[in-house]
Amino acid sequence: MTDIDRVKDRVIGSIVGLAVGDALGAPVEGWRAKQISQRFGTLSHYADAGRLPGAYTDDAQQALCILDVLLEHGRFDPEALAGKFVELAQPVEGVRERYFGAFRGTGPGFRDSVRALQRGASWRESGTLSAGNGTAMRVGPLGAFFHGGRFVDFRSAVFRSAWITHTDPRALSGALMIAYSVIHAINHGDDFHPEDYLHELYDVVRDAEKAIQRQYWDPNLGVEREACRHMSGAIERIRGWLKRDTKEAIGAISRYAQRRTTMRTHALSAFVLGSGIVSVYMFAKHFEDLENALAVAVNLGGDTDTIGAMVGTLAGALHGYSAIPARWREGLRNHDAIYARAEALAEGGGMPADVPSLREIEVSLTQKEATR
Repeated sequence: MTDIDRVKDRVIGSIVGLAVGDALGAPVEGWRAKQISQRFGTLSHYADAGRLPGAYTDDAQQALCILDVLLEHGRFDPEALAGKFVELAQPVEGVRERYFGAFRGTGPGFRDSVRALQRGASWRESGTLSAGNGTAMRVGPLGAFFHGGRFVDFRSAVFRSAWITHTDPRALSGALMIAYSVIHAINHGDDFHPEDYLHELYDVVRDAEKAIQRQYWDPNLGVEREACRHMSGAIERIRGWLKRDTKEAIGAISRYAQRRTTMRTHALSAFVLGSGIVSVYMFAKHFEDLENALAVAVNLGGDTDTIGAMVGTLAGALHGYSAIPARWREGLRNHDAIYARAEALAEGGGMPADVPSLREIEVSLTQKEATR
């Protein structure tokens, strides 16, 4: 491959890898590691366990919404993204109540935000005070889009993409952490070093947190000012956690997260200081092999689809689409439509004329899963 081809491969890998990781983890979301082991041994395939095998969830769906905005507008537009969320949330014939329109697996905070948008709220007013991982799980396409530069625009886009649904500073910094990790992985695929990556990531996120404090935090927000330092504080510790075995590191991440919230939480929960940090830890610890990194990640238990999506977008950005095992590519639902979009982004183009609309492909897949 030429250098240009390698970069394209990594951009495509970051997006397809996100969907692959999501689909691998989806059937065992909420399971404990012991339950996964007892049922599957090591889960490394698209399992049939309550969800349509190879089908991704709202994690990848929300990422595809961002991707479509970038392709259709040539830039990030928060109003357009809000519109995509509303469009996919419209009722779907024959779909049971546990779905949210065409969305598969949304949490209550996301539903509340989209319902506010449906009632006419601005994207600036629709978010809820949540430090969940919903902003980080979907942000991979922004990292892929901005990997060539324009950092000021990049940071603003990430913040605005998060604010539509989440107003806790940690949700913004968590999204920035994952999106910048995609940039670093794409740009350092041939010379990636975990220590250098984590050192750079800390600096970038700490600087971003200062911007979040200036631009988004205020005393009436409902969260302490110190929350604007929590993400960088965790990243700073990852270098030490890498020296421990995974079980010890997961325990340390759990303790770090629990001390920074009044709600009961742990490392594998939807709290971004848990699962977001676990995903960066897993990526850095298992950076040498995409397949192993994803397999280990989704076998941890907990919020497996989202951890899979985050590790998948990072490992895909580092190793490229060509490193994703053929059985995962071929078994991924809607693979061709996702690949066509990712390829267009990699080539700097707009939305391909011959791909079906996002609403079309997602309604069809949701109906298949809901009626199986």
